Amino acid sequence: MKTDKNILFITNIPSFYKVRLYNAIHKHRDVSVIYLNSDRINRGGDFFSKDNDFNIITFSSLSLWSLLIYMLRNIKKYDEIVVGGWDRLHYWLLLLLPFPKISLALESSILDIDKENKFKNFIKRLYLSRISKVYASGTPHKELLIFLKYKKEIVITLGVGLINYPTLVPTKENFAKPQKFLFVGRIEEIKGIDLLISAFTQLHDCELTICGSGSLAGRLDNLKNIKYLGYVNNHDLSEIYREHHVFILPSLVEPWGLVVEEALANWLPVIVSNKVGSAKDIVEDNNVGLVFESNNLDSFIAAIEKIRHEEVYRTLVKNVKSFSVFEKDIYQIQCYFMPK
Repeated sequence: MKTDKNILFITNIPSFYKVRLYNAIHKHRDVSVIYLNSDRINRGGDFFSKDNDFNIITFSSLSLWSLLIYMLRNIKKYDEIVVGGWDRLHYWLLLLLPFPKISLALESSILDIDKENKFKNFIKRLYLSRISKVYASGTPHKELLIFLKYKKEIVITLGVGLINYPTLVPTKENFAKPQKFLFVGRIEEIKGIDLLISAFTQLHDCELTICGSGSLAGRLDNLKNIKYLGYVNNHDLSEIYREHHVFILPSLVEPWGLVVEEALANWLPVIVSNKVGSAKDIVEDNNVGLVFESNNLDSFIAAIEKIRHEEVYRTLVKNVKSFSVFEKDIYQIQCYFMPK
């Protein structure tokens, strides 16, 4: 049943997982979206989606001035405006509006800021002073708000969007010692690619498959136990997930890690670094994987060796099977229309 409340999201790009989230919210309250079409990362084609049921507001030229004029003319249409960050001038411009309900969808966390940079943190506090509510992805994101002395409403959503759920029921064979590991993501230093290479060139009885594209792809050539598949469309990943035993995300910085949810939905236990935003709320709280110290080779190898113990692995697989990403996402959707 849809309420009579209208919500406007202003965000960077039409990523498939955001579009799926907005479609789900639109079933309960009227959703409109403005895309700033600003992204610093070269994405694969299927990262974007046009499969929207909600209203997309377009401009011939989305300048700061055209956005301001639109908002001043149409501000009474909306009960809530949700901005997608604080890293664009467009977001700052909106804070000047005579509108009481401006919310923030926060993906930055305490894990990826410099606590000693007083100037940047002052600017963020200034920004937050105009925000009436924050939709924080998880606990580390809430901890950032606490550090910045934000005193208003905080809603932990446990996600940043909705994955493409597997179309087939996952299966997981019974075996004692996992051997096949998988990484899916950009082939960049920030994703911990060098750590992956360093570890698996020492783990001769393990196999690592890497899916993705990026500037460091050339480092993956001619490695005996590392297979590089290049970029794989998101809809084709489920079959690859099912062929492996453990998913790894060793990022140096990772605001959330949607691929962790994709792996879990395909019944793969995970190994993630402690810089992954979902490590606490998804991995540790549900005991569906192991967390290691970011950019620490010894800690990383120790986690791989631990998960290969039969009892540890079987326990994690059992927990993964009982964890439902879909049910978790029902809560994420409800965060945007259910009363606190």
